Amino acid sequence: KYYAISDGSRLGLSFYNTFLKIQGLSTGEFEKSIEKIKNHQHVCWLITTSGRYNLSCSFLTRTRHQFYEGYNFLRSLFGQYLKEIQINLSVEGEHFYYPFFKQFNQKPIRTLTLNMQTPKLDKTNLNLLKLLTENCRRPIREISKELQITEKTTKSRMKSLEKQNLILNYSTLLHPGRVGYFFYLLLIRLNHPSQELVTYLKNIQEIFYLVKGFGFFDLKVEFYTSSEKRIHEIEDELYHNFDNVIQHIELLYVKKEYCVRYFVDA
Repeated sequence: KYYAISDGSRLGLSFYNTFLKIQGLSTGEFEKSIEKIKNHQHVCWLITTSGRYNLSCSFLTRTRHQFYEGYNFLRSLFGQYLKEIQINLSVEGEHFYYPFFKQFNQKPIRTLTLNMQTPKLDKTNLNLLKLLTENCRRPIREISKELQITEKTTKSRMKSLEKQNLILNYSTLLHPGRVGYFFYLLLIRLNHPSQELVTYLKNIQEIFYLVKGFGFFDLKVEFYTSSEKRIHEIEDELYHNFDNVIQHIELLYVKKEYCVRYFVDA
C-alpha cells in the first residue's frame, strides 16, 4: 500500500486510542468483527496484539460524540467477550521512518500538532485528501473521474494540499515481520512529564512513532526491532535511566496491522 500521510489534527480531527481485551470469542467470529471495525467510517488504525490487550482500535473524529458512538460500537460488537477497554486521547505526535531505511536520511514529521490554524477546504479537496490517504498510487485519470474534475485541476489541488502541509509525505506501508523485524508498542505511564525522556526515546534507533497523550498512559512509542531480546533491553534501559519518571510500561507485540488511515472525512 502506498498512501499520503496527513495531519488530521490541522483539520479539527482528534485521535482517540482504544485498547481492548477480548476473551472467549471464536477465531471466526473475531475475524468477522475485525472486518466490521475496518469498515467503520471513523476508524483510522486497527491492530491485533499480544500482551495485556489483544486488539487496539483508533478513531479520528471531529466531535467527542462521534468517538462516543465508536466506543459504544466496540462495546456492542463484542458484548460479553469484552473484558477490558481503555481509552487515550492523543495530543501530539511525531512520525519517524522504518528503522532499516534510516540511511535515506529522511526527517521525522509531525502528524499531530498543537495550536495550528485550521485551513478551510471545500468538499472536493476533502474527498481528494481522503482518496490519497487511502491509496495515492491510483491513476490521476481515475481520481479525476471520481471527483468529477479535470486531471489538470486534480494535480493543481494536490500541489495545494502539499503547500498547505496537509499532505506531509507519501509512504509505503510495509510488513517488517516478513523480513525478520518485530513490531512493538510501549505504553508508558509517567509520574510527571519529562522532556529528557522524550529526547532519549527519539534517539533510540529502532523508534518509528512517538505520541504524547492523556488517559491511562502518557506516551505511546512504536518500535521495530531485530529481535525480541532487543525490545526488552530497551524496556530495561528506560526503567534504569528514568526510574523516578516512569511509573509503568505496558509492552505489546503487534501481531497484525489491518487498517492505516491518516485522514477520514468525519
